[in-house]
Amino acid sequence: MNLGKKYKQLFEGKVRSNDSSLINEALNKPLKDFAEDLKKFLITFDLQVKIFPIKGPLANIYKAIGDNENYAGLGLGKGELELHVIVNKSRVKVLEKMKQKFSLDVLRSQKATGGWDDDDRGTTSNKGDLYLSSDKPESGGGGQVFSYRIQKTAEDTGSGGSSGGSIF
Repeated sequence: MNLGKKYKQLFEGKVRSNDSSLINEALNKPLKDFAEDLKKFLITFDLQVKIFPIKGPLANIYKAIGDNENYAGLGLGKGELELHVIVNKSRVKVLEKMKQKFSLDVLRSQKATGGWDDDDRGTTSNKGDLYLSSDKPESGGGGQVFSYRIQKTAEDTGSGGSSGGSIF
C-alpha cells in the first residue's frame, strides 16, 4: 500500500472520509489479514476466492484457475511475507482495480544521493509496508493466468513451503 502518498493526501486535505481509517488499518497489518481484505474485494467481482499457504510450485493452482475464470487464489508464502494474487487471464483487469483500490506500488531503491527522484515518488520503504514485485501482472500457467506478488518489507524474509496442490 502506498502509504506515503496517502499520508500526503491526508495532510493536504485531499482524501475521502474513509481514507484515514484505511491508512491506519493497513499500516503494518499482517499479510494474512490483508489477504482477507483482498478476498472480500475479489468476491465483489463474482470470483470464488481461496486463501492458501504456498508449499512449492504453483502449477496445480495455475491449472485450476486457468481452467475456470471464476476462480481466484491468494497464496501466502515466505513466512507470510509474500502474497500471490492469481486470477484467470480473462480477469486481469481485476488485478489493476485491486492495485488502485489498495494503492499498491512497486518498491524502488533510494538513490545514492540520499533523495528520491520523480520516478521514485509514492513508493514504499518502511518496514512492514506492502508493495508489488512488478509494475505489470505476471503471466503464468502458459499464459492462462495472471498474478501480482505483494510483498511486505521486513528485515527477515522467512522461508517458503514444500509442496503444491490444488486449492479448488
